[in-house]
Amino acid sequence: LRGKDVVHADVARVDLMSIDANTYKYFTVIRSVSGSGNPISTATPQNPPTNIVGGALGYFSAYPIRSKTIVVQ
Repeated sequence: LRGKDVVHADVARVDLMSIDANTYKYFTVIRSVSGSGNPISTATPQNPPTNIVGGALGYFSAYPIRSKTIVVQ
């Protein structure tokens, strides 16, 4: 809805996605070492923390999603 007028019968949906502390830490480290906030923009000079065993890089995460939809009256 950004930049548009909201009119009668428009529908808005908001999704809340929750992550655990380890996933948050992974993304925080990626963001801090990339310098731009975009983890794809540069190579990381260190391996970020991971929750995957066996020497793999990355993370595994499953997260709940809660949605709320409203109709403009």
